[in-house]
Amino acid sequence: AKQRPLIFAVQPHGVFSYGGVCSAVINYSSPIRPAIVHMFPTAVASVLLSFPIMKHVLSIFGLVDASKKSMIKMCQKGKCMVLYVGGIAELFMSSSKKEAIKSRTGFIRLAMQQGADVVPLYLFGNTTALNVLKLPVLEKISRSMGASMTVFWGLFGTPCPLPKAVTYVRGKPLGLPKVENPTDEQVDEWHKKYVAEVKRIFDTYKHLNPDYANKDLTIVP
Repeated sequence: AKQRPLIFAVQPHGVFSYGGVCSAVINYSSPIRPAIVHMFPTAVASVLLSFPIMKHVLSIFGLVDASKKSMIKMCQKGKCMVLYVGGIAELFMSSSKKEAIKSRTGFIRLAMQQGADVVPLYLFGNTTALNVLKLPVLEKISRSMGASMTVFWGLFGTPCPLPKAVTYVRGKPLGLPKVENPTDEQVDEWHKKYVAEVKRIFDTYKHLNPDYANKDLTIVP
């Protein structure tokens, strides 16, 4: 029987997901690693797949187009994927003093229509590994391009990440039902369950990362 596809819903979206990279390169030399990356490719903005150098560098982690058409095709094949559901907007929302993520429902609707389940993931440290210049004009450009278009820096002003802890936490699968034409009420019902699980894993595990121990999570509509 065809396996049920899983969408690993990751938040928050950083300028570069060092949390995701770290989770992907653990046991890098393991013979089963290529198979794992193939099983759980990361859905990225189409624009990133148009840059040859970036495409080839990031391809070691497995990449697929994050367009709706591409994701539907993946689900229909029974494939799983990693999706940063908050998008570029989250990059400009968090700071050293607050943590905020974007609330979106489209991935819940798509998962219900395609019979996929959603597994929430939270990457503590994704928004603190690099400093980001947050200007409204840069946010507007990033959103229009569908990719992080801003000035960022890390250790000694380089792209190397700051010496910050990165903590990966996986929540419980939501157990989404398959509904070919879900109503807005059904989507909202299951999205609320998703948000509740994200809040649960944030509040339960934030003490493991010193940069987050005293932070509260804000969900932005």
